[in-house]
Amino acid sequence: MLPIPAATTETQKTLFGLAEATQSAAEARRDLLAVVARRILTDLVPSGKSAKLSKSLADWHRLDFKTFQAELKKQYKTAIPLEDRDAWQAYLEKSRARITELNAEITRHEKVIDAEVYKLFKLTPEEIDLIEAGSAEGEGHSSEIGQRCRH
Repeated sequence: MLPIPAATTETQKTLFGLAEATQSAAEARRDLLAVVARRILTDLVPSGKSAKLSKSLADWHRLDFKTFQAELKKQYKTAIPLEDRDAWQAYLEKSRARITELNAEITRHEKVIDAEVYKLFKLTPEEIDLIEAGSAEGEGHSSEIGQRCRH
């Protein structure tokens, strides 16, 4: 086990700021996902049906609009009224774009946090490679961190 090195005040402030920014973006993403899910339940799911979205519709941000409509019809035997489709499509696309922005922001912050931690522990390129090899399977951004830490 590696001993935990003492971080400078500047490093502590950097990591704290990044952690706060990451948390803020994650909370904004969670809140937006919840708002859209509530709106789908309230406006599109017939009353008397499930009070919870199906798994596929809960992942609305991963569906294109045509697939979203098909899932809504499959799960709840209902369709978006023709006169409301353009508005729903625009709403979902705008919300999906914001989710994508928040995901990118979280990933950017995590990369910088990783780089700071690598520097804090004074990891060698070989050690960074070992860490990246283990985490690349699950996250996919670690190799870029290692490249930045080596410079």
